[in-house]
Amino acid sequence: MNIIFDFDGTIADSLGSVVELLNIEASKRGWEEFTAADIRKKGIGKILVSHKITGWKLYYIVWKMRRELGKKISEIEIFEGLPEAIRVLGKKHKLGIITSNSSKNVREFLAKYDLLGEFDYIDDSMNFYGKDKKLIKTLKKYSLDPTETVYVGDEKRDRDAAVKSGLGFVGVSWGYERPESLRSSGIKKVMTKTEDLVEAF
Repeated sequence: MNIIFDFDGTIADSLGSVVELLNIEASKRGWEEFTAADIRKKGIGKILVSHKITGWKLYYIVWKMRRELGKKISEIEIFEGLPEAIRVLGKKHKLGIITSNSSKNVREFLAKYDLLGEFDYIDDSMNFYGKDKKLIKTLKKYSLDPTETVYVGDEKRDRDAAVKSGLGFVGVSWGYERPESLRSSGIKKVMTKTEDLVEAF
């Protein structure tokens, strides 16, 4: 099986760093303050819309976050138990990553945990709501069968991208959206412990 992972909130515990960076921008631009609790409850997509961060502003924020997260990548930790789960899955399946973060940041992060060799590919996209397009391109690029491929993510927009791409989806509860939020959107498989990922595949 092919397992494609999201990065931020799925592998990397980066929400605190993202909130910190967003609030630096908020203080400069007079935006309402961001909180991790609101993002977890409503989803970062809805929060950005409520702050009127759309269009070119959204593109700028994604670009800025990628750049600033690169400076903090050494401080960001991996979720407990994930290195072991990834190594087990990597022995049985083909693993990849598709993320809104930069592939450079992801590679540096994975190297820190000696996990870079577990992944066959790492692709990124600046299009915050366009992961489905990137997923489809990745399927073609690496000749992956959609019926044999699952996307693992922590947000409803990840699930939406998987559905549009014809992929299966597995949600995780430890990232940017709470498990109740994920389940209420119709996501049936929501992992609450990192070791559950091994059992899911």
